[in-house]
Amino acid sequence: MDPRTPVADHVLVRDGRIAEVGMAGPALASLAERAIVVELDGRALAPGFVDPHNHFSFAALEPRMVDCRTPPLESLAEVLDLLRSAAAAAPPAAWIRGWGFHESQVREQRNPTRQELDEACPENPVFVVDASYHAGYANSAALAIAGITRDTHDPPRGAIERDRRGEPTGTLLEAASDLPQSESVRELLRRAPDNGIELLTAAGQRHLALGITAVGDALVTPDGAQLYADAARADALPLTVVRIHGGRTFFAPPRIDAQSAAEIHRAEGPRLRGGAVKIFMDPAYPSPAVDRPCGPGCIEHAGHTNYSAEEVEALVLAAAEADLDVVIHCGGNRAVDHALGAFAAVRRLHGDRDLRLRVEHAFIAHSSQAQRMAELGVSLVSQPGLGAAFGELFDDWRGRHDGTLQLFPVRSMIDAGVRVAASSDNPCGGALDPLAVMRSAVDRRTHAGGEVEPQEAVSPADALRMYTAEAAAACGLEDDCGRIAPGLRADLVVLSCDPTESPAALDRARVVAAYVDGRVAAGAL
Repeated sequence: MDPRTPVADHVLVRDGRIAEVGMAGPALASLAERAIVVELDGRALAPGFVDPHNHFSFAALEPRMVDCRTPPLESLAEVLDLLRSAAAAAPPAAWIRGWGFHESQVREQRNPTRQELDEACPENPVFVVDASYHAGYANSAALAIAGITRDTHDPPRGAIERDRRGEPTGTLLEAASDLPQSESVRELLRRAPDNGIELLTAAGQRHLALGITAVGDALVTPDGAQLYADAARADALPLTVVRIHGGRTFFAPPRIDAQSAAEIHRAEGPRLRGGAVKIFMDPAYPSPAVDRPCGPGCIEHAGHTNYSAEEVEALVLAAAEADLDVVIHCGGNRAVDHALGAFAAVRRLHGDRDLRLRVEHAFIAHSSQAQRMAELGVSLVSQPGLGAAFGELFDDWRGRHDGTLQLFPVRSMIDAGVRVAASSDNPCGGALDPLAVMRSAVDRRTHAGGEVEPQEAVSPADALRMYTAEAAAACGLEDDCGRIAPGLRADLVVLSCDPTESPAALDRARVVAAYVDGRVAAGAL
């Protein structure tokens, strides 16, 4: 993945870093007498995978949650049975937290109601996180703890679903889910060994087994920041983490002042980085902010933005003043426009600063936005795996269009000069396995058998670059990892074959081993 040496057959590692690449002849023979030689026997060596949009601190808690993923679960009855079993084994009043549910993937095609959750868990507050993390489903006890009644107003950037009588149904959209989200996480951390450090270490090992040696945690709350700091001080982080800070709760705007900026910038050793903030420009429910043509001279506005163009510009400029990189969640093309307007103001006023400006997702983007992103030096962090899992849903969100609205644009962005990274967004509905996400970027097929803009497909070499060199650059790690080049960390992955040879080779490729600082961290040759 280093343009100066695209392919090599020897790599020398010394003191945890790459010392030489592409050695041959007498020099190599001399070194072989003094070095530990690892012969790959036809396998391929690549940079360790970097997942720049990964909710690592939430995924680490999954072993303490109820696995409600759909699939493999196929019905609400199965989901409720699992919650019932978890409640039977838990102390009264202890939070029961489920994850991975999505109504589009169960036979009933709906969410669980408050009453159904009450029946399954009569003595415990219950909160089931939607697969997208943009909604949650609460029982009466959880609603009471959150202070949500029929008289509660919808919060900014959120909505409380109600029945015909005005009573909450238990479905909480976007920021309305913040309080039960936070309360259930805090209890999981209180009940976990070492306040969650062991869970974080175990999650790191699961990532390393898939070849992931660095992640960008795309939404770090104060609870997550404390967990990371504790783990770093205990030397318990097995991979590199770049913290992307949100606000006090999941959907709250980031707090940007001198004190918070200093906390965001603070690094805790070589494996824990900071320096970036996250803004949710638009929701997932009921729809991202999409502007779509509906006839000559007519634009239909679907969904809404969480911030006006002026509000997001003020937030982004405040972050730039504090030398913070900015990551903006943009599901629809109107959200992308707002983000690019704010980023243009940063480039006008702070063009001399080395700030990373990122658009996350761009599930639905306008063809004209690629050139503007390239001109502004804005990176795109895409999630091809979400297209594979929910491509039909995103197509519904896009609706009628004239061919200018693209789903998960990647090829056109790269061709326009945009630096595009790939990521999982795990556990928010996407596959964690980088090789699976790369395959989705190449074949552009959905799990249901459909296609998602096949003209936006990339080559296997592009897909690997998106998960290594481009992903590292998006996280500000390009001088540390993402390429096999002298001076960089020896964070490496051994694959069963060269995945860049063809789509068929990418399909066959498997992770054999992962190296961190030149030492085997997962797998074995």
